[in-house]
Amino acid sequence: MALTLHGTVADNTAVLDRRSAKPIFINGAMEIWQRGTALASSSGSYAADRFWYAGTGMTSQRNTDAPSGFSYSNKLTYGSADMSIGQPIELTAAGEQGMFIAGQKITIAFYGKVDSGTEAISVVINARNSKFSGTNSTAFSTSSDSATLTTDWQRFTNTFTIPTINANNIMLAFELAGIGKTAYFTGIQAELGDFDANSIAPFQHESFGDSLRRCQRYFQLLQASYGTTLGQTAIARCTWPLRTTMRAAPTLAAVGTPTWFCGVETKTFGSIGTNYTIAESPQVDMTVTGSDSTSARACSQVNSATAYFTGDAEL
Repeated sequence: MALTLHGTVADNTAVLDRRSAKPIFINGAMEIWQRGTALASSSGSYAADRFWYAGTGMTSQRNTDAPSGFSYSNKLTYGSADMSIGQPIELTAAGEQGMFIAGQKITIAFYGKVDSGTEAISVVINARNSKFSGTNSTAFSTSSDSATLTTDWQRFTNTFTIPTINANNIMLAFELAGIGKTAYFTGIQAELGDFDANSIAPFQHESFGDSLRRCQRYFQLLQASYGTTLGQTAIARCTWPLRTTMRAAPTLAAVGTPTWFCGVETKTFGSIGTNYTIAESPQVDMTVTGSDSTSARACSQVNSATAYFTGDAEL
């Protein structure tokens, strides 16, 4: 990672030149929304890829109100209690500091605004075992963990000192918390070092494809196509390739009510099983429901299928 000086020494401005480095935050420009672009609150659920959100009666949705240089923001519509948004940054292994060296600095930058008035929020990072667990949680220290949003887009920076993490910590849990008004966020980034709004590097935009592939390590929307049928009564099997290797074996869920056309009739899926290894495509067994006497014969003649699934391996 090279430093490029801009202006004179008296300007005291150094901007990072790291065009080939991957951003620490994934989808910081709020461009990837595989789950949908408007989702009601469910504690700790994800809306924009890699960003969980939480709050009572709130929604998270993609919005075109964004600062210059960005296409979208994440609009958090206030419900009846303070809201939060965050991203767990995966460590290379449990207890491994990696590039996050104890005692050194990390600066968080983001763009934010509110619909009306002003709103003071908190900027927080903890090394954790899971994103909401206080067990073995180790806080990053800072001289300022706050930012005050107004109705105009502003870029905020907060610098933290990296602690020695616990042996069981698997992530750095970043969070913007205490949001009590409808608010918008985008351009969330992290840079190793001590910077302010003038010296921190410009936001590093990844291509849509690169950002999507990084998101798909944790979540994928999959379309299944049928493969071969099994000999058992009322069982059919489909397979699909992963779009990229996932962090761990994903939790699978059907989207809507997927169906097989089994020769003479359309049948819906029952249970979902999985045969998955991280280096290979998953293979999923679907139990086809149906009570007619031709179930066995029909399901040996599968000739079309429509099935969409989600694979979730979020931290």
